[in-house]
Amino acid sequence: MRNKQTITVHSSSWIIPPEFVFLSERTYSCQNLSHQVREYEHKYTAMSFMLIPGGSFLMGSPPEELGRKEEEILHQVNLTPYLIAKTPCTQKQWSQIKEQNPSEFLGEELPVQKIYWTDASQFAEEVSLELPTEAQWEFACRASSSSMYYFGDDPCLLEEYAWFGMKGGYGPRPVAQKKNNAFGLHDMHGNTWEWCQDSCFFDAEKIVVDSYHDGILNPASQKGDGKIFRGGSWLDSPEDCRSAAHYGLMPSYRSGTFSVRFAKSLIQNI
Repeated sequence: MRNKQTITVHSSSWIIPPEFVFLSERTYSCQNLSHQVREYEHKYTAMSFMLIPGGSFLMGSPPEELGRKEEEILHQVNLTPYLIAKTPCTQKQWSQIKEQNPSEFLGEELPVQKIYWTDASQFAEEVSLELPTEAQWEFACRASSSSMYYFGDDPCLLEEYAWFGMKGGYGPRPVAQKKNNAFGLHDMHGNTWEWCQDSCFFDAEKIVVDSYHDGILNPASQKGDGKIFRGGSWLDSPEDCRSAAHYGLMPSYRSGTFSVRFAKSLIQNI
């Protein structure tokens, strides 16, 4: 590959796919956390993507966390670098690729909604993107935090960072109107749920995945007919918007609370 873009992360060289154009590098902060982040534009969709360095983190939640579910087991995960969209996919971005806008609530800068998991997956494939794994999603959301939310543990502050509990009215709101996290990402808490790549199955009221093992590299659950979704929505409670909140439904489900945020894993330059 001639003139390939590469970036050094954690002393290793990684290839930036040719469909991404470098825009800028700047420092993003949230509470006491800061990161220097490179931003890219995806040529086919004009979506902005942030370069996430990967690394090791504790995925899940501690037993004392408010709203915690039993399956949010704390475990160490290792991730290689990847790109993730700055916001959920908007209707304007969706409509550049797809003729039909399935959304219940219409507006160019609103997240596209009422999409099946298969709709999101097919869109990603058409434009050389991916759905994030739930580990990628949670690492990006946390941005080095270990608290209930990426800004801390106080639900009283959530309204500064998220649309939830119909506080902005009935329906989603335009993307990037609330405060970002330390990776420069918006709407990781609330606004719309976001489909992830991982599969799951259901055991009574539990969501079961096959990827929650300590020290695993780039996990993505493969078992089951269900699909994982993350983040909470404009309709949901503060507990549902937590960084570790983990849910699953059949891929045939859709509603005005569901959208998608795209990602792209990087390949090591060897």
